[in-house]
Amino acid sequence: MQLLVRFTHHIYMCARPSVLAHLFLFIALFSICNSVYSQNTDGLFKQAQAMAAASKYDSAIAILNKICANEPKNMDIRLYRARVYAWSKKFDAAEADARFVLDKQPNNREVLALMGDVYLWSQQWGNLEHLTQNALKTTPKNANQQEGLLDSILFTKKYVHGLIEQTRYRDAEKALLPVKDYLFSLWDFVQSKLIKRTISLHETYFNFNSEQKNWNVTHIEYAHRLKKVALIGSLNNANRFGKNGNQFMVQAYPKISNRAYMWLLGAIADSKTHPTRVYGGSFFLYPHRLIEVEAGIRFFKVKDLESATILRGGIMYQKNKNRMGYNIAQVRGVSVSGFTHSFLFQRYFDTHDSYWRASIGTGSNANAALSPQFDSFIINSFTTNISSNFYLHRNWRLLGGISWEKNKSQNSGLSQSRWIFDLGLAYKF
Repeated sequence: MQLLVRFTHHIYMCARPSVLAHLFLFIALFSICNSVYSQNTDGLFKQAQAMAAASKYDSAIAILNKICANEPKNMDIRLYRARVYAWSKKFDAAEADARFVLDKQPNNREVLALMGDVYLWSQQWGNLEHLTQNALKTTPKNANQQEGLLDSILFTKKYVHGLIEQTRYRDAEKALLPVKDYLFSLWDFVQSKLIKRTISLHETYFNFNSEQKNWNVTHIEYAHRLKKVALIGSLNNANRFGKNGNQFMVQAYPKISNRAYMWLLGAIADSKTHPTRVYGGSFFLYPHRLIEVEAGIRFFKVKDLESATILRGGIMYQKNKNRMGYNIAQVRGVSVSGFTHSFLFQRYFDTHDSYWRASIGTGSNANAALSPQFDSFIINSFTTNISSNFYLHRNWRLLGGISWEKNKSQNSGLSQSRWIFDLGLAYKF
């Protein structure tokens, strides 16, 4: 018995290194296979990302399907596949993937944000409203917490865009109230749709670098926005050329379609401070959402000079907060003729309580009331400007601006520069 025990012990001791070796070999092979498989998964995922970036969504989805088949519990891959589905407008599949992840990770805010995009892009307004209300149930109480505030801004922005699509501007205003200071441009846009009338008073002061006396112009304006047209009437009182005079002006902006509108103008004046008659209009078309094209005509009658006609065309490109425009015009008159062209660049800025615009322009233009010594409508000019719009209250706006211009007559060669200061107050209701 003792010999049997010793023999058994001997066999065990001899066999143990072999078992450990096999176990070590198994672990090593498993690690190698797992590493190779992980590298293969990472490579496939990068391929899917590249396909999606190139808008080859079907190819990206096919690759992601392979990964999901091998890794059904990988929520990150499934969430990315939901996003690709949404980009390819397969909203049902996107929602299904997003809900699958949400069931496993109910507090995943990224999934909720994706579902908000799916509902917004597919115009499922009821689902978007329900999702937003659920997501923001506690946010107003926790507005001092950064995470809660960011969630509130994110979901409110999606929800409000959905309301704007439905022209539900009053509901959009209510939704924006808790975070309007952080979505100022959106709030301003909604307010512009709700507010129908504006009364404003402006005072503009012109300071010349020459011996010419400085000017000041007072503007009183009333604007009324109807369903299909916006109307503006203004009374302008000017002190310039050593004289005082008044001008009454009416403007209209009729809407033709979602991509086209017109601008119509008519004005009369009683003295040399303004052209005695001005009338005309322009047609504006949006061939693309970022591009505006203009074509128009204007007629001027200057009391002691002559009449002139201006045929005008232009194009404006706007993206984000930048605007670039180019205008060309032909000026026709008894002693006035020629072409003008100008380039303009504008940049917009906004904060939680103000709105700013900076611009720079150069080229030539037609101006009938610059100086008695300017014997032509056509002048070469360089202009810089910065203007602001401060929101004092929901209905009150404080307006201001400062400009510097350098002008030169094409006929006489007379040159002058001037500063222009503008201050105003507007009440919208």
